[in-house]
Order: sequence, then C-alpha cells, then structure tokens
Amino acid sequence: MASSEDEDSSKKLVFDRLSDEIILFIFQKLEFQDIFHVAQVCKRFSQICKDKSLTRHITVAKNYWLTSEKFKDFLRPIADSVEALNLNSCYWLRPAGLDVISKCINLTSLHLIQVRLSVKNLCSIMSFLSNLTNLSFSISDIRDLHPELAASTGAQECLARLVKLSLHFRHQLVYSNCPVINFCSGPTLFEYCRKLEEFYVYGFPSNARGIPKYIFQPQILKPENLKNVRVMALNDALDPAARMFFFGTLLAVCKLSVKFQTLLQPSGNVDQLWTMDGYATCLQNMEELVHFDPSRTTFQIPSEVLHFETAHNLQYLNLSDNAAVTAETLHLLADTCPKLTSLNLQNCNYILLGPLKEQNNSEQRRIYNDISGLQALLLSCVELRSLNISGIHVHTQDLAATPYSSLAALLALNTKWTCLSISPCCLSVERNAKSNKRTFSLVPEGYLVKRRRIGANAANQSFSMFSDASSPTRSQDDPSTSSSPPSSFSPSALSDEPSFVPELEKLVRSCPHIQNFELNCSGFRSAFNKYFGVNPTTCTSSPCMFSLTVGDQELMCIGRWKYLKSLQLTSIPGVNQGHCLVAIAKGCVSLEQLSIASLGQIAHCLYRGGLVAAFPFFSVLKDFRLEHPYLKVDEMMLSAMAKCSTLERVCIIAKSGTMDTEGVKELFEKTQKKLEATEMWFLRRMLRISWTAKKTNDTVLEEAHTTRLLISKIRKRQATFFGHVMRREKLENLVTTGMLEGKRSRGKQREKLIEGLTDWLKAGKSLEAIEATKDRKKWRTMIANAVECLISFQLYTGRSLTVCRGLQAYLMSKYKKSRPAVSVCIHPLLAGGLQEATAQMPDQHIDEMTILKSTVAMRPYEWNH
Repeated sequence: MASSEDEDSSKKLVFDRLSDEIILFIFQKLEFQDIFHVAQVCKRFSQICKDKSLTRHITVAKNYWLTSEKFKDFLRPIADSVEALNLNSCYWLRPAGLDVISKCINLTSLHLIQVRLSVKNLCSIMSFLSNLTNLSFSISDIRDLHPELAASTGAQECLARLVKLSLHFRHQLVYSNCPVINFCSGPTLFEYCRKLEEFYVYGFPSNARGIPKYIFQPQILKPENLKNVRVMALNDALDPAARMFFFGTLLAVCKLSVKFQTLLQPSGNVDQLWTMDGYATCLQNMEELVHFDPSRTTFQIPSEVLHFETAHNLQYLNLSDNAAVTAETLHLLADTCPKLTSLNLQNCNYILLGPLKEQNNSEQRRIYNDISGLQALLLSCVELRSLNISGIHVHTQDLAATPYSSLAALLALNTKWTCLSISPCCLSVERNAKSNKRTFSLVPEGYLVKRRRIGANAANQSFSMFSDASSPTRSQDDPSTSSSPPSSFSPSALSDEPSFVPELEKLVRSCPHIQNFELNCSGFRSAFNKYFGVNPTTCTSSPCMFSLTVGDQELMCIGRWKYLKSLQLTSIPGVNQGHCLVAIAKGCVSLEQLSIASLGQIAHCLYRGGLVAAFPFFSVLKDFRLEHPYLKVDEMMLSAMAKCSTLERVCIIAKSGTMDTEGVKELFEKTQKKLEATEMWFLRRMLRISWTAKKTNDTVLEEAHTTRLLISKIRKRQATFFGHVMRREKLENLVTTGMLEGKRSRGKQREKLIEGLTDWLKAGKSLEAIEATKDRKKWRTMIANAVECLISFQLYTGRSLTVCRGLQAYLMSKYKKSRPAVSVCIHPLLAGGLQEATAQMPDQHIDEMTILKSTVAMRPYEWNH
C-alpha cells in the first residue's frame, strides 16, 4: 500500500505539492495579463487569484487584448476587494462594460483618462464610490460637466472627498484657414471640492494646429476650497483650452498665497504671470518646492522672479528652451540644489557662456566656452539620475583646459545614471594614438570605402562579416565583439591601435544601468514635432559637423546596456551600414521602445540592410518609430518587421518613400481561410444558427462572446509538441527532421510540420526553429509571442491618397472586430487632410508615437502621474 501511495504522489504535478501561500507568492510577481490567464487554469488557481494582495491594485493600461466582456467577467467577482483601478488609455472598452466599476464600493483611486465615458455615466459611477479620494477622467465638453454635477448629490459628495484630481481635455478641433474662437466662462467643479491637494491637467497632444471650438475660462466661486492645493501640473501640450483652464485655476490658487510643492507649467509665460496678483508671492520662498517646470521662459537665473537661492529641497527642474541659462546659472544650481535627481537643459544653447570679465584693454567680455558651470553641476549634484542636455554643443576644444577628453567622459563620473539625452557631437574627440598629437577628421565612416553597387548581394556580403548576424543562436553577452571589422570601417579606423576606446564606451562601462538613452541632434526637427505639430514643411536636418565622426563603430557599445528600455537616435550622419543596430538588437535584451530618424545620408537609406538584419533579434520590442525621407517600405522591410512578434505600435514616416500594400496586409496577419471556415461552422452549430439566417461571421462571434482562436490554439499545441520532440533527440526527432530515400511524387508537395511552424513563428529558416527548441525558455517565449499583437500602425509615405485610404479601410474593416483596440492611419505625408487624419488616432498613440520628442527629464524622476 505504501509503495502505491508513493507512486501516486510522484505522479502529481509540481504545483499540487505547493501550498497556497507559496503559489500566491509566485503570482504576486506576475503582470495583470498573466494573472488574468492563470485564473482560468483551474478552480484552485482561480480562488488564489482572488486574494486581496493581487486584486487590491489593478492596472489595465496598455493591455490591448482585453475586451469589454473579459474585463467585466474579471472584475465582477473581485469588486469588493479592489481599492485602486487604472484604466488610463483603455479607449477601446465600451461604456456598457464599465458599469461594473460602480460595484467596487471600496475604491479609493480611479483613473479613466482616454476612456469613452459620458459625463452622465461618470456622475452615476461616482455616486456609488463613497471612499474615492483620487479621480482621473477625460472630458470632451466641459460645459456639460457642471449641470450634471448639480443634478447628482452623490457625485457632489464624491468631489468633496477628493484629494487628487486629474482632468484630460479631449476637444474636437477645427481645421480652418480662418478659425473663429469662442470664449466662454462659467462655474466649475471646484465649488464642490473641499479637500483638494493635487490638481493635474492634460491637454490634447500637439499633433496639429487645430483650434478648439471654444476656450473655457473657469469661474472660481469658492476660492477658499483650493487653500490646501500644493501640487499643480500641466502636460507639455499646445492645447489652448487646457492651458486656459489650468492657468485660470493657477491664478486663483496663487491669490491664496499657498506654498507649492510641485508646480509644472511648461510653456508658461512667466513674464505675464509675474505681473498677476499673487504669483510672485508664491515663488518668493521656494523652500518647500520639490518639482518645478518653468520651461520656455526668458527669465535669467538668478533673477527677481525665480529665487533659487532658497530651493534647497528641489529634486526636479526643467529649464528647457531657455536662452537665458548660462554657466552662472549652473553654478547657482550646483551650490543651492544638492538634492537634484532630474534636470532638463534641452536646447539651452548658452550654458557655456561665462560671466563678464575685464580684459587688458579694460573691456568686459564673456567667455564662450566656459565649461566650469556644467562641470560644477555634475560634480556637486551627486543624486542626479536623469539629465537632458540634447541640443547643446560641447566639443573637444571646449574641454581643452580640463582632464576630460569629451562630455561623455565627464558624464562617466556619475555611475548611477538611468536616463540620459545628449547630442551626437558631444561624442567626437580628437585622437592620434601614435604621434600623441591632437588631430581631427570630419570624414565619417564609410565615405572612404570604394564605391560599389548597393543591392542584395552587397548587403549580404557586408553583414556576413558581422559574425553571422542572421543567426539567433549567437551569444548576447558581448554583441559588439566581432572577429572581423564591418565593411563600413574606414582605413584610418583600421589603423588605430586596439587600446583606443570610443568616448561612449567610457559611459557604457561606468553606467551599466541606463534605461533611457537618446542621441538627439540639435539641428534636426521631425516632420511631426511638438513645436509645430503635424507640419511636414517644418522638417529640417542640419547636423553639427563634429557629429560626422560618430558612426557605427562608436555606437556599437550601446549593445552592452542590457537594462536599456528606450532608445532614440536622430540625425547621426556617420551611421551608414547600420551594424550598430544589429549589436543593439542582440545586446539590449530589455529594449521596448526604439526611435530612429534620419540616420546616415539623407538621399540614401544605407542602414536599411542593417535594420532588416536586426529585426529578428528584438525579443521584447513593442514600439518602433522610423523616419527617413527616402525609405522603401517594401516586402523585405515588412517581412523583417514581421519577425519581431512583440511589436504593438509602428510609425513610419517617409516623405518620398514607397509602400508595398500587400506587404502591409501580410504584416498584420496571414489568414487561413479553411480553418476559419471550420471554426465558424462549429460556432453556428453550437448556437443553432441556420445557414438560411443571414448573419455575418462578425455577428456570430459577438453572440458567442469570443474571437477566432482555433488557428492559434492548433499552432500552439503543435509548437509545444515539436519542441518536446526536438529536445528528446530520439526516434521521433529523426522522423520529424529526416528525409526519405527515393524520388518525391509529382505535383505540389504537402506542407511539412516544421515548415508551417517556421512560418507561424516567423523564425526565418527551419534550422533556426530547430536550434531555438534547445532553449526551453526561448521556445516558450516564441510560442507566446506568435499571436499577432500589432495594435497601432501609422504609415506616411509618398503614395497616392486613393491607395492609402483603400489600404486603411481594408485593415480597419478586417481587424476591428478581432482587435478592438486596433488603430490605423495611412496617409500621404504631403497631401491635404493630414492633420484631420492624425487627429482621429487615440491621444496615447499621438503623444508617444506620432510626435517625435525627447522623453528624458520631461517629468520628475519616477513620476507616476
């Protein structure tokens, strides 16, 4: 009997032997998507997933796979235990599926920004939430808010308890050559808020130059309700309606002489605000100020307006686009702000401008290469984690009087950087190791190589020298090492001594935990930028001549940053063949966001081959943005992009580029009509729907509350079995991969199992799929990511308007039902109606993908709002 019991216990699964406490500890490490699927495995897992430690805080943002029905079924049984619910940017959820939120009576924090919810439904939900203290929501017409609040007593009581409030303006913009702006005013929700301490305003992204139908000036009937406000923030968007509402409220708060802890007012005209009653009084004493954003102002620091001498507790400061910031300003910050963790000096072009000094002829002159201010700031503020100095030229001659060879060497003194944004010319350095003399060459890599025809053979030959870049089994420990140099290296680079270390390499070695890195050229402006919105005519590219020496060789070391999550490279003319992109794809195993704009020569996209070779190696890449005037979006480019199965959002801008419509369709999904027809036959039989009933397949799927899952389930089970067989290396392995003797039969051959799986997993070649099965973790990741997840697709090329509209209509009609969150915008870049077309995209995609802008130090370090 004992032996039989031992045999039965040995046959139990591993999880059956673990206690609920251990399983709960494991589940606490999972994301929302994993918990959602684990709860459907068995009754035991479902019961464990209802524990309060897992359901207390739920974040659904960017889970594009979630439907309204799934969200309702998930939230209903755990409604009593939910205390914080984040639905920001869930624009695809239907309003009918959000009524379940009112059942969460213990909610203290609710975020509904960019969620389709009317003011009436919002007030209805608020009336049921008696413990709510933190609320965020979007509003399209603020004039409708006050009447609904006046009619709902429960909503008024909810506002009276609020401590944090966030408003997102989603206005309908008017695109006209002669717009008419209507100004109106009226009471707001502040007369019901008695305990408000933090107030945030989010405007419409700067995607276009459209004008709102009206601009609302708030009337604060009870200003004493705002006496506890200590935090006010406005996002960096040129939305006049949101800005009018924010600054109208700000002036009302300033009249109460409050002491702010956080004041973020990008693009605020401090010159005019200084004359307003109460504003200057609030900034006279900055002892309690922790986060401050007076960007795009012209005030000098120090000045009578901004008293930084008392800002000893300041941790975040944004002085971007301020021409009055000089070396004297940096000396002041180094002396008075030792707790700075995040600093934004983007486009502050005069930080090297020294103070006035008397010369021999008794004239006062300024030193134009005074690096002492920046040096003192970096050495004194040891808590700095995020720094943005892109658009600033700091060259080798500026550091001649210092022991540092470049700005990168100076930045390497701080080993705790997590976010950095610099200009490419800051990486250039004069070097001559043999003669020990300073020399400088403005010839980028690849310009001295013998010219040859650029084609498929040339690209393959170039990347074959890169240690077999097409093989995914290559080690990722050191992607920048290679047995032979890339073909783009110049003869002068080959003659350098092996001891030479690129300047960026010094920064990589000293700061291994970088998560966000940007190389932004000061003379580059994207076709979609935050200053002019969607306006291709404002696109400019005039890189600094010192950035010509920064090429593939200098950027190869970026692949050593294994914790890098976001990378932005703009206007680096020295990048030609794109070998650095392959190294980045192999080494940066945590990279989720990649933005590339105008690399190499403008007239020829020479790095295209490197980008195509790099796509299969991106393991977790979700967001990809590419901008080049003469890029060809053809079948080879799209096929390589399809091999990156984790892609969720893509934005490609090519003013004079071409587009392959069939390749775009294939990028979304390869349909199999026979299996789909079989699946629909099953569903019709289960629902007892006759063939004579004229119901479409979409209607049947809605009645069954499901999507097309048969193909993916079959492929997943086949892939799991295939991986198990390949790892055993026995007879089944030989049968699957071996070949039979004799001649093959006439006609079209049947598809082999390995060929179908290779095409589904986008492994490229059958050999690559077989090699991938040896690593169990990697094989499971490939299976999990094989399901199509492309949600946002934006393509702006030189094709005709008819072709673009036809392709966009086809993709939306085909995938809108199976992917509710899908959004597609395909439009000619130089055609009319571009602003209206981009405005139809969700705000999240416009702000994060369409508009090219720096993200380093744009908000305080580890900012969660």
